[in-house]
Amino acid sequence: MVDSEVIASFCGVTGADSDVAIQMLEATNGDLESAINFYFAAEGAAGGPDRDDDEALARRLQQEANEPLEDAVRAPMPVVNQRLVGDLLPGPIQTRRRAVPIPQSVANTFRESMDASEQPSSGGLAASFEPPRELLFHGSFEDAKESAASKEQWLLLNLQAADQFASHQLNRDTWRDPMISGLVSQNFVLFQVYQGVEEAEVLCGVYRVSKLPCILAIDPATGALMRQWAGFLPPDRLAEELMPFLEHTFLDPGASALAANRRRRAAPSAPAGSLPRAGAASEDAELAAAIAASLEPKAESGLTSAGRAAGAAPAQPSGSDAPPAAAARGEAAAGPIPAAAVAAEAAARLPVETSGPGSCRVAVRCPDGSRLQRRFEQTAPLETLRDLCIASCPEAAAGRPFFLAPSFPGAQPLLDMAADLTTSGAADSMLVMKWAE
Repeated sequence: MVDSEVIASFCGVTGADSDVAIQMLEATNGDLESAINFYFAAEGAAGGPDRDDDEALARRLQQEANEPLEDAVRAPMPVVNQRLVGDLLPGPIQTRRRAVPIPQSVANTFRESMDASEQPSSGGLAASFEPPRELLFHGSFEDAKESAASKEQWLLLNLQAADQFASHQLNRDTWRDPMISGLVSQNFVLFQVYQGVEEAEVLCGVYRVSKLPCILAIDPATGALMRQWAGFLPPDRLAEELMPFLEHTFLDPGASALAANRRRRAAPSAPAGSLPRAGAASEDAELAAAIAASLEPKAESGLTSAGRAAGAAPAQPSGSDAPPAAAARGEAAAGPIPAAAVAAEAAARLPVETSGPGSCRVAVRCPDGSRLQRRFEQTAPLETLRDLCIASCPEAAAGRPFFLAPSFPGAQPLLDMAADLTTSGAADSMLVMKWAE
């Protein structure tokens, strides 16, 4: 009798049933290995119908498994090369940066937004970088042009960039300077706009501005660009650059010369010939007569009108030696006067320059285009400005009469030399020195 464990082993290896296993084991006297070999040899000799059935079953199962996948997945689309033609692409694609609507009240990145009625709690960094609200025109650019045209004033366009510190410097140092503030408020219309506002993007494109901040002088009647300054401009330089615009309005035929790219400095002899262009000959004669009449009372101190026009003053204001000294200068006025001595006396009379709270700064533009600047006490008389001009201008020291006037067109000359700088309006301002002849 065949052992049951051997039968189970045979069935596990060959896959046959127990009856076949018993037959094969009995035929081989219970040798498991010989029985297995005999079984496979007999299956191979018989042609293996069971194996064929297994292969057919496997193929059928594979086909059935593939049929759902073939129905669910579509065939790939064919590769096609095409070109777009017609009006879809009229030219090269141009990308344009979209303007971000930033409120114009956002002046810089150093301060938080606040209502116009609110006052800063402290005069710190935020307050120092605020825009010059008292100087700015509130409205659109077109409204600013109309306002400047109606006032017959030039239009200043200040294009700012909040991410450029030079823009904040203009607000803090230039526009808040007392001299610039007075100069702009009396003679210009200032319009300021920041980058990011749609109006600023349009103006940058119209006037081809490539660097911010930028200050542009514009003819309000035609919108033409006269001058352009990029970057930060200190107050002194801006005042000097704006001086030619104070001599001409945009209605003056000579204003077209201001559109030159480079500022032209006139020769020392040029201003004398250019006076008739700034005003009529009769007006110059009237000014000369008014100046001569205003200087007549000064002759009582022992000076002649010619010596006073040169700015000469007694070397010793008190004492018994004053009249002889004055008489000596009066006699010297009839002959050649050494200009160097007169300039030295005028320089000696100048007060010491101070920078305290009661001081002010005055700038004077000379006829040759140069500029004088000095700090005085606010209570100093206008006579100190005459001494400054005489000490700095050789022609004035030689006796050529002149007068001082505010820088805006049509301003009356300052004749009261005894008036202080504050009362006369000369404190923290720009004056013009003109020849009276």
